[in-house]
Amino acid sequence: GLPDLIGGITNSFRYKKWDLQALAVFSIGAKIFDSSAKRQNGVMTGWNRRTDSFDRWRQPGDVAQFPILTLDETRYGLDEGFPWWNTSLFVYDADYLRLRNLTLGYNFDDFTLKKLNVTNFRIAANVTNLFTITNFPGLDPEVARDFENAQDRNLSPNVTYLTPPQERSFNLQVSFSF
Repeated sequence: GLPDLIGGITNSFRYKKWDLQALAVFSIGAKIFDSSAKRQNGVMTGWNRRTDSFDRWRQPGDVAQFPILTLDETRYGLDEGFPWWNTSLFVYDADYLRLRNLTLGYNFDDFTLKKLNVTNFRIAANVTNLFTITNFPGLDPEVARDFENAQDRNLSPNVTYLTPPQERSFNLQVSFSF
């Protein structure tokens, strides 16, 4: 579960009255056990299906990522009544590159606003979590831990169980001084 390399890069650019600030973060070499995938891609249940579950065995000679779709969990050699099998089939690469923060601002000069006794007036637009580049088929490759019950939450890092992705937010900033 531990990545081989994590990091980030930040930079600020200024051109005349404009400024641009960016922060990108990345992780390379970690793996995620997608616990919810065994319900979404395993034995047929009432759960929603994921699109990667279409790559499954259908007839002899098929080469596919997932076994045959069935209601009978004993077809997988499991005890009856326990279809939630753990296997490396649901371990995925968790490499990602995320643009965590991007801010574009404009600084008005003192001359424009002297009539109002306002100085240092700035307006900016900010986006958090603008995009993530990853091959992880789940919702978000940057997970700490989530599970059905509270006592399991911090025991298994890099396990996801229907963990919602980090939200994308858009903000408008206005700052000034008198």
